[in-house]
Amino acid sequence: MLKKIDFFYIFILITCFWVIVYLKSPHVFSWKFDPNLINLYKRSQDITHEVKGRVHLSDSDIYIATGYLYATGKDPTDYNFWHPPLIKYLYGASVVFFNNPLWVQIVFSSVYISLTYFLGIILFKSRKVALFSALLLAIDPLLLSLTSEALLDLGQAVFSLAYLISVIIFPASYILQGILLGLFAGSKFWSTAVFFVFFIYIYKKVVLKEKINFTKFIYSIAVATVIFSLFYIKTYINTQGEFDIFIFQLKSLKLIIQHNLSPLAGGTLMLFLTGRYFTWWEGGGVVKSDTWTILWPISFLASLFNLRKIAKQGLKGIVFSLPLVYLIFTFKQLPFTRYFILILPYLYISLAYLTWKLFDKKR
Repeated sequence: MLKKIDFFYIFILITCFWVIVYLKSPHVFSWKFDPNLINLYKRSQDITHEVKGRVHLSDSDIYIATGYLYATGKDPTDYNFWHPPLIKYLYGASVVFFNNPLWVQIVFSSVYISLTYFLGIILFKSRKVALFSALLLAIDPLLLSLTSEALLDLGQAVFSLAYLISVIIFPASYILQGILLGLFAGSKFWSTAVFFVFFIYIYKKVVLKEKINFTKFIYSIAVATVIFSLFYIKTYINTQGEFDIFIFQLKSLKLIIQHNLSPLAGGTLMLFLTGRYFTWWEGGGVVKSDTWTILWPISFLASLFNLRKIAKQGLKGIVFSLPLVYLIFTFKQLPFTRYFILILPYLYISLAYLTWKLFDKKR
């Protein structure tokens, strides 16, 4: 387990991260909620019925507005319903108590860096790997960018990493796994959580030849379903218990498929490897991302190199193989760099592991 020196390193990492955020994006700490945002939201592109004076809001503003509406008693199925409400509730609560939703992002980023360090030292038994990978994550431009916006991807990434850690390090704790899976599924859209579940258990079954305890697995899914359903407690109350959450989620899935699939397959892979992508609006064109870094493809190559003898890697192989499988999973999606926040810890752990392995071998 972690020792005092590990908590000291984590403290230094988070402190340095906060300083970087303050220097690059000081508005994160001073952002104030404007009540007029609610009026703008009700005329935004997120409203399906006809409105006068339609305005276009960023996703960040939409999530802040809907989060505030949720936190003040509105039904989450009435506004921005296709994304589960968990993180938007957190934004709303942060507005109510602190008048600043971005404190949620600061907390998420700090936890994400800490969990990356934890995974590195617990799974790889190396403080060097843990520290180097967490440092690379802390200075990654995508993490810094997501910390300054109220988007759902960062929170989803935190819960996804926490869930993976619970499965591979605490395999018997099905209640903990169920709780974290429910939080994961309720953070953005549950299809990514389903992907993680299938990936982890197929890897354990096929590669590690483990015997899966399906009874405990079903228990964890049941716990996750209960946790996920609790995010719609307001809807259950309003409908007097007649809300069919399963039908509702199927309708949401249909909407996500209609709006999130790219006409050009492979756009996410091109974006990940080159930092450039083809636009799908106003005649198209190639655009360069301002949050891409050359460390992504380098780390990806490190992951592939580490996978040469996957059968001998044991649980480490999950870290090495997840980025590759995830890029295949997102192959047909619209290209956004924020989708890659989920795999940055695994990429940087792979790079840190290979770096120190080659360094020790050379020495």
